[in-house]
Amino acid sequence: MNRCIDPSGRNAGGGHRHTVLVGPIIATGQAIICSPVAGGVLTVSSILSRGGIDARPILLEAGLEGSSEHDILRTLAGSILKHDPEIVGFSANCGFYALTLLTAAELKRMDPSVTVVFGGPQPSVLWRETLDACPWIDAIVVGEAELTALPIWRSLGDPEAMSRQPGLAWRAGGEPRLNFPPPRIDDADDLPEIEWDLVPEGALDGVTRLELEAGRGCPYNCAFCSTSSFWGRRFRIKSPSRLIADMHAAEAATGFTRFSFVHDLLTASRDWMEQFCDEFMDSGLPYLWNGSARVDDLDTDLMELMASAGCYGLFLGVESGSERVRDLIGKPWDPARLKVAVSTASRLRMSLYLSFIIGFPYETEADLADTIRVAIECRRIGGRWVDLIFHTLAPLPDTALYDGGDRTIDLDPYGSHTMEYYTFDAPACRAFIREYPELCTAACHYRSEHVPRDRILALGLIMNNLSRCPATLAMLDRIYGGALPEMLCSRAEALRQERVGHVLAQDRLVTEMERFLAAVIGTDAERIPWWKALYRYESARFLQQMLPERSSGDGIVLDIEYDAKEIAGEILDGGAIPPRDFPPRKCCVWCYSSPEGRRRTVIPRSLGNLLRPAPEGAG
Repeated sequence: MNRCIDPSGRNAGGGHRHTVLVGPIIATGQAIICSPVAGGVLTVSSILSRGGIDARPILLEAGLEGSSEHDILRTLAGSILKHDPEIVGFSANCGFYALTLLTAAELKRMDPSVTVVFGGPQPSVLWRETLDACPWIDAIVVGEAELTALPIWRSLGDPEAMSRQPGLAWRAGGEPRLNFPPPRIDDADDLPEIEWDLVPEGALDGVTRLELEAGRGCPYNCAFCSTSSFWGRRFRIKSPSRLIADMHAAEAATGFTRFSFVHDLLTASRDWMEQFCDEFMDSGLPYLWNGSARVDDLDTDLMELMASAGCYGLFLGVESGSERVRDLIGKPWDPARLKVAVSTASRLRMSLYLSFIIGFPYETEADLADTIRVAIECRRIGGRWVDLIFHTLAPLPDTALYDGGDRTIDLDPYGSHTMEYYTFDAPACRAFIREYPELCTAACHYRSEHVPRDRILALGLIMNNLSRCPATLAMLDRIYGGALPEMLCSRAEALRQERVGHVLAQDRLVTEMERFLAAVIGTDAERIPWWKALYRYESARFLQQMLPERSSGDGIVLDIEYDAKEIAGEILDGGAIPPRDFPPRKCCVWCYSSPEGRRRTVIPRSLGNLLRPAPEGAG
């Protein structure tokens, strides 16, 4: 029996109150999606359900194309209210906090009788500011909710009972109040088992791997990261036997055999990892899994053991290629170990997702070039087994960098890709962020001492775009070598950023990137006349993959002057750069067809000059 569940509370007071739980809002392709298996909502639903409360996580989707801001908010709120809830719980993080708060406001406007409860990292840290700014929010579950959610839910509506609940932020006498800090779970094996039958029908359609919580907490204290403060710097992880049992239970309930372990740092304990791998191999279960790791936790022996035990991928927070910056943020690692990890992963055919952060306030142009250099080198060593992800640093409350008090924090300029991404170019979102920037830090930045903000934003766009076009990046690397990082940094502001960050404007980014690459390549285009065909081909493939699985359409082919598919294959396989006289061959490349044979369409309109409808029978 899980000690965090009170078995004596079944059908006790409050058990009749129908609850709907909403996961963190994210934007993907042409839709807003709130997953019912993310952000802890499935765990909290399981706890409340076992405690006798009718609680269900729900799947939300709202199309963006052709929708006004009011349509989006009304659609999201209406989709929640159609479940006829008495209580709605939102799990929220920093990314789309403004949109989540405004969705809750619209919900409350449409039905003032609904009790609105928030939880998750952002409202936990900013509970007072959130309650001050958002009168439509009735309560916030602060911190870890496993021990507090059930008694808090039972107390809602009873001020005397609410005043006794640890971890509850609410309004007492009209003033925001946090009763007292919530308790923490000491043993990760006390985390509740998931009630998989609570997952809504269709919620796992298109999902390729199932998320499973392995534990929580990180023993490190990086200056920019709020993970350690939120979890109290307490590393906790489920026992190998418990985690393996969770995998087996999930497979029995859902049919999934590929899992993504949710933990801030899965490899913090080498002893645990070795024990898990041994027990997993002894079990004979045919599952595959991935997780997060730290560069200085890995070596060849451990990675080989993990691969033998079903590990097919790792997420590594590299952060910066500059040793100076790594020392300042408290995350040193040995470059030699990174190279070993990348080469070992390539040999083992283990995917690596390398995360980089730019925009630290003390970062110089040389530091940025070092970060790009390390990223390109890792792609060169690891080839197709390495994915690069670039983030622009967002100020996070309750971190050493944020709380230091000597850094200036500014809103990102309107029209920048970060502001557009988090506001959907919506006036109410922009106005809310402008009025409450301390709540919406994802749209803010630390003022740089050395590098213009436009250049930092442009470099993030450039590197993320090139990382999705591996043959194009490899082509540039092999032509320009060690000079490429400085070339990208010095010319970054040539990228026109207006509206390219909007979730519906990725096609516009392709057009602007093509102009940028033409400026970088310059007269060298004469010896690689096929480069545009290569870039257009890779961009079209990526845009195709962005679309939700439920999209329908007639499919597309790419109409280009060179066989870009052949060129990309040659470059990625390590062959020579195709010569200047590579024969033009007008071709139509079919970019994607679903396993069911149903064609899907790439994001249309602005790419209409590159794409034309697929003929019947294409594929």
